[in-house]
Amino acid sequence: MIITANICDMMKRLSPPETAQSYDNVGLLLGRNNAIVKGVLCALDITDKVIDEAIRLNVDIIISHHPLVFKAIPKITDETRLGRAILRLVENKISVYSAHTDLDAAQNGTNGCLAERLGLSNVMPLLLEDGEKPMFGRTGELVETLTLAEFAKQVAEKIELPVIKYVGDGAANVTKVGLCTGSGASVGYFNQALKAGCNVFVTGDITYHKAQAAAEMGMHLIDATHFATEVIIVERLRKYIEEEAKQLGKIAVYASTVESDIFRYI
Repeated sequence: MIITANICDMMKRLSPPETAQSYDNVGLLLGRNNAIVKGVLCALDITDKVIDEAIRLNVDIIISHHPLVFKAIPKITDETRLGRAILRLVENKISVYSAHTDLDAAQNGTNGCLAERLGLSNVMPLLLEDGEKPMFGRTGELVETLTLAEFAKQVAEKIELPVIKYVGDGAANVTKVGLCTGSGASVGYFNQALKAGCNVFVTGDITYHKAQAAAEMGMHLIDATHFATEVIIVERLRKYIEEEAKQLGKIAVYASTVESDIFRYI
């Protein structure tokens, strides 16, 4: 028999909650530790569609990357989207576990998953000054030298993006890659990637002024979007929980099939 606490322990081994950022809200956010679990749904976000999917699949817990609740909320009623979501989850006895910045930092978390998907070799954590505390990102080398435009196209293909934006000279050669999944477009990350010898940085949520700053520093950028760089972790979570649960009992583990990028491309 598998209970919620077992699922929590599996996730803690993958991404220890103590490695999360101080502003974050991770771990078991909703539910009883001793509730029996026969079904698990892994998802990037807990949207209305994902809750509908969880109810349809009759699962007992959702594991999400983005937390259901970030900050304390004054009331839980059906007057807000979040309140309605929490009420539906409680009414259907569905627990919620979220692994966010702790999963970003984990060796086999979001950043490791993206580095693997892009086929990088010699993958290392992106470090702060003088090898201090690791940042969320990774560095890695391309198997062969590509132009920036060629690599951008390759990134789009490997994470299934219909279009992709890049910053820099498309004909310039790139050999070493820095990356940070989700929203990693910061001058601090660009600086550290440059110091690590990277000549291109892959991330999401790149703003106009951050792109300008990177260009002035001589760092090429690829905007692979917040969604596409992180949604790839969902299937990895499904496989991980399925494998970990084998020794404890029978359980159905699903990866959400209803999630899509909020942005549309024409």
